[in-house]
Amino acid sequence: MGAKHHLKPLERQQIITERDYGMKLRELAEKHGRAMSTIRDTIKKAETRAATDQKDLPRAGAPKKFKPDSQRRWYQRMQRDPAINYRDITAMEGCERSTVRRGLKAYAGEQHYFGPELNSGVIRNAGGRATPDAVKSIVALRSLVDAKGVFVVHHTDCGLTYLTDAGIREEAKARTPAAAAEVDALPEFGCFTKEEFEDAIREDVRKLRDQKVLEGMEIKGMAFDLEDGIVRVVD
Repeated sequence: MGAKHHLKPLERQQIITERDYGMKLRELAEKHGRAMSTIRDTIKKAETRAATDQKDLPRAGAPKKFKPDSQRRWYQRMQRDPAINYRDITAMEGCERSTVRRGLKAYAGEQHYFGPELNSGVIRNAGGRATPDAVKSIVALRSLVDAKGVFVVHHTDCGLTYLTDAGIREEAKARTPAAAAEVDALPEFGCFTKEEFEDAIREDVRKLRDQKVLEGMEIKGMAFDLEDGIVRVVD
């Protein structure tokens, strides 16, 4: 494991953020190649570091921390009132919306947004796109549990809106030059802009509806707004 020594502000910030998201000390030490004591000291001192010590970070300061009991309390509010959203919780708790959003992102599952009786499988990929592999998974799930429908769900601020197909390929080939031919052979990554958000949902819905192997299934598009936690249908 790496020796214990001073961390650069950016790496320190990454460790603090990853710890907030639930990574264990050993996982952090292995990922960053640092001694366990270095990781432990970094997290312990995080709240007492001077703001000027973080001045060269690409974002202003560390994310607001939240405790597990806060997560549970927020989630309980959501269970009691299905109509509640991030804005409501922010007002009641007196904290920033981004803090609530981070706290609940991994805590509340699909059942909160589509109802406690949801009985479904979840197929995930980058951008939530209707790729051939997604179609294959839907067909398998349909055979397993006789699935009747598909929700195509995209969330706002999707990572693919910050990328381009050409940019991904260029970075991948620079990272692994020996695999350049394989990178070129990969299908499109399905990147889209923020302005194309709803159009991307409609495109994926159309692709699935055009699949003969999915005939008889009801397919709808959904937009999940990370700002207020609301899921709405996209026609």
